Amino acid sequence: MSSTNNPLDGQTNPEVTHDVHLQVEPENPTAPAVEPDVPQPSTDASTNLVEQQRMRLNQTLMRLIQQLGPIPAVPVVSSEEARVEENDDVGLVDNENNQQPPTDNSEQATPSDYQNVTKLAWKIIPLIVFPALLFFYDHFVGIAVFFWCMYMLYGANERIKGLVSQKESRSIIMALFVILLLSLQSCLVVFMFIRYELWLYMGFLASSTVVISASLWDSLFTIVIVDTIMNAACMVVKCVLLIFTPLFLNNLTRSRLYATTETTFRLYRSLLPIPIWFRYVSAHYHLIFVIFVMTLYGAYKAKVFYELFTEFSLAFTSLFRSSAQYGVYATREHVLELGNPNCSICYEEFTKPVKLQCEHIFCEECISSWFSTSSMTCPICRQVCEDAGKLGHMDGSSGLGVTVL
Repeated sequence: MSSTNNPLDGQTNPEVTHDVHLQVEPENPTAPAVEPDVPQPSTDASTNLVEQQRMRLNQTLMRLIQQLGPIPAVPVVSSEEARVEENDDVGLVDNENNQQPPTDNSEQATPSDYQNVTKLAWKIIPLIVFPALLFFYDHFVGIAVFFWCMYMLYGANERIKGLVSQKESRSIIMALFVILLLSLQSCLVVFMFIRYELWLYMGFLASSTVVISASLWDSLFTIVIVDTIMNAACMVVKCVLLIFTPLFLNNLTRSRLYATTETTFRLYRSLLPIPIWFRYVSAHYHLIFVIFVMTLYGAYKAKVFYELFTEFSLAFTSLFRSSAQYGVYATREHVLELGNPNCSICYEEFTKPVKLQCEHIFCEECISSWFSTSSMTCPICRQVCEDAGKLGHMDGSSGLGVTVL
């Protein structure tokens, strides 16, 4: 019970007031209920009115706080940290005002470096370009003939590979055209450089007087041209085999015969430069230098000859091989266990099935062709076959590299 005073009449009217306990229900059911402090009613009317307004304001603020959720805590910064941050801010403002980008420790090229490189290039390029231009001018015919021969060999090589892949359906007319083209090219080159007596170098019959009087360029040119002519002769032999061998040999034997032909000519071509270099070096240099150089050259040629002879032996013995070259011959039981009587390469019935180390079975001709033209892995599981790649050029291709040494 409390009484209120009327300021107008100065009388005191008793007024019954009840203590009201306000409880704000939180809108978020998960948030804890907050009970605001309710002030005790005052006997003074103005004070009571102020207290009621304060209560309403507190209630409104509490509702807003509950709607906004928990307020993140403000980190307390010590005076030392505040001082460091203030210094950093001042330094950052100074950097922005000065417009100085951050320095990079890595080395960067400057315009002066490019100028130095340009000056150095202008000093070196003339020393290379001018002698090269003079060399090309003096030997323009020989260089042009060499590139022409290489272009013809590349085209003939592609034609021969295409004819070999056609097997029995190959074009005999195209094979004859390749033979005629390569023969005319070789004869024309020999006639153009008749003073070099190139036909003698092909059979190790060149006289020592011709070699001694030749310069370094003449010796190098002779070796290169003779090598290209012998490579053309190898392609001619392959075309002849391509025309006649399908009449009495199967595809696998013909492929091995192509490989044997290629390795035979490569072995012979590797021997042709030896007398030319020996006679040239012995005629133009001192004996001690000749012994030293030819000893190194002999060791190099011995290594190359051994590798080529190994390839020749492998190709030649493959002509008379009774066992499978890759893996082992598969039995009938192996084919039945496979459940598929067709080869995975030609999609036809197995012909001389061969079982690889990975247990996959293929036709002997199919897998031989695969290893000679594609890769050294199984066509199905891609496991590397140890015997694959040892016998190359079974597709009729020829190596276009030039034997200079």
